[in-house]
Amino acid sequence: MLVGDCYFTINEHDERQAEIGYTLSRAHQGQGFATEAVSCLLTYAFVTCNLHRIIAITDCENAASVALLERLGMRREGHFLQNVWFKGKWGDEYLYAILKEEWLNKHGSIVQE
Repeated sequence: MLVGDCYFTINEHDERQAEIGYTLSRAHQGQGFATEAVSCLLTYAFVTCNLHRIIAITDCENAASVALLERLGMRREGHFLQNVWFKGKWGDEYLYAILKEEWLNKHGSIVQE
């Protein structure tokens, strides 16, 4: 049974930056799995891969994803209007970002550089 997945991809023009993404099956939402998985992914990307900045893009109508990114300390930096064709209509997306120093300051007691 697949609970969900996470990924990150290094920016081809700047290897110190990346984008993360994730999906979670409806049956497993609201149980903290996404928070734990994305938190571990951010720690891995910043500490092990020594990245400087990570972004995430989410559908503006995905309240759970917006809440997750904000709960993790990511900052909304952009609002793209009708930039994606999704489920038969144009949709809006938010861009969130966090810097390594912000992540480590928030999670410094559990992350050792």
